[in-house]
Amino acid sequence: MPSYQPLDATTPAGKRTIERILALRKKIKAEVPGKTLNETLLLATWNIREFDSPAYGKRMTEALYYIAEIISAFDLVAVQEIREDLSALDDLMKVLGDHWDYMFSDVTEGSQGNKERTAFIYDTRKVNPAGLVGEIVFPPLEKKITDING
Repeated sequence: MPSYQPLDATTPAGKRTIERILALRKKIKAEVPGKTLNETLLLATWNIREFDSPAYGKRMTEALYYIAEIISAFDLVAVQEIREDLSALDDLMKVLGDHWDYMFSDVTEGSQGNKERTAFIYDTRKVNPAGLVGEIVFPPLEKKITDING
């Protein structure tokens, strides 16, 4: 379960956040199969639009709590659009807690890549990466390739 230690239930913001986390937890419980350590493996993929991009700014801690609550319902989540700077992902991992870890791809280059990557966030009690990661990256062509014959 994520750590919500900094929440203060005596403040309006803290009370609101706690109420929303509890409502979110209820909704997740109704729609996502129950998570167990030995009998299930729950996988998800989530395209979080420009996770902490310079265009939209840093996410509020409250938003990280909601994201952590959703991710914690699964064992492995592939999260797309993680930005080049991993500080937001590191902040999310602090909320998720000690038994969570992540691996991530290289940043996609070029104008189409937006300096984004995919992160695989996983519960270390259930998922144990073997250590082998591979990918093929084709750099953008700078010259037009012409036929050798002409």
